Amino acid sequence: MSIDIESTAASADEASPSLGRALEGIRVVELCNYVAGPLVGLVLADLGAEVIKIERLDGGDDGRLLPPFLDGDGYFFTECNRNKESVALDVRTDEGRRIARELILRADIVLDNFRNGVMERLGFGYEALRAENPGLIACSVTGFGEDNAYADRPGYDPILQAMSGLMLVTGFPDDPPVRVGPSIVDKTAAIWAAGTVLAALYQREKTGLGQRVNVSLLAAAVHIMTQDILTHLATGNEPRRTGGGQGARGGPAGSFLAGDGKYVQLAIGNDRLYAKFCEAVGHPELAEDPKFAQMRDRVANSDEMGRIIDDLFSQQPAGHWVELLIGAGIPCGPVNKVSEFVADPEVARQFIWEIGRSTGNPVPQVRTPLSLLAGSDAERTAPPVHGEHTHEVLRREFGYGDEQIASLRDAGVVH
Repeated sequence: MSIDIESTAASADEASPSLGRALEGIRVVELCNYVAGPLVGLVLADLGAEVIKIERLDGGDDGRLLPPFLDGDGYFFTECNRNKESVALDVRTDEGRRIARELILRADIVLDNFRNGVMERLGFGYEALRAENPGLIACSVTGFGEDNAYADRPGYDPILQAMSGLMLVTGFPDDPPVRVGPSIVDKTAAIWAAGTVLAALYQREKTGLGQRVNVSLLAAAVHIMTQDILTHLATGNEPRRTGGGQGARGGPAGSFLAGDGKYVQLAIGNDRLYAKFCEAVGHPELAEDPKFAQMRDRVANSDEMGRIIDDLFSQQPAGHWVELLIGAGIPCGPVNKVSEFVADPEVARQFIWEIGRSTGNPVPQVRTPLSLLAGSDAERTAPPVHGEHTHEVLRREFGYGDEQIASLRDAGVVH
């Protein structure tokens, strides 16, 4: 699917002529790799901030290197880095650190997802920066936070999925540990970090002062697991694995196999919806059966409830049940393959599009929910080629000429 970028941007402006981009005029310097940190930058960029991404000379963001590749860059990178400028800079050199530090001091926000202590060793410690720019907001996304026994551990999404118990509440009872497919801990941490940065910006409007915030993957994992943690604290029991169900299939909630070999997902959360469900499927007597009349009864008899629905759903294809139940106002949906999901006309219309890169090749993009905000104008620039804006930024920010840039390139400071 291809959308003309200029016409799309124009239509967004026409739809809300009184609204500019929410973060227009805000500058962000990003020193981040892979998912959690870059996704914070993407949220801010989609909202209109100018984001300068500083990357290593040798390959740049590690997300560029992980297949499958889209126009030469790994999908992790193309997912999280549109609307940014890429500056390839060796911060291990004195001149590279000086350039990076000056860019940070001219910024409103600096993002990093280094291990604890790296920013300080580079000379980018917050206390020193704040002395020169009191309004600077610094956001670090770390594995385990700061000033605790785990602070120096490396943290990655699968490690936190494992530690938090998420892998042992996912899947079916006899499964080995099952990782949730998407990087859910990384992405949850990024959303919390972006929200915290926006709150810090609002607070700066009132006080004139910035602050440093740290959002950890550990904190994000705890948040994801809150329901299961509270279940354990309330009962002393380990939460059950329920496959496609929510707590228990007795809602009824879960994935049920239809006659054509496809699954239908139900999420019936109260007795009123259950009664409507029974009426819709032609078995109103199930709503009166004392084994199923109330939620607690259906939970207690969830295995029997599941067998009844499995038998019923086996009589018709999945599409029949989805259409029937949606028409009756019952929460349900097809259990799709990814290919089926992106082919859904509404998903494709609202969230999937292509954008041309400086290479001349288009890359697919997936809009964030925030990009639907009036004035966000998410489809401005494609994920940058490694070092694509190095020379442009050096000219614009420091007034460097071609000879100075060539000298820095020859010295291995920039790409």
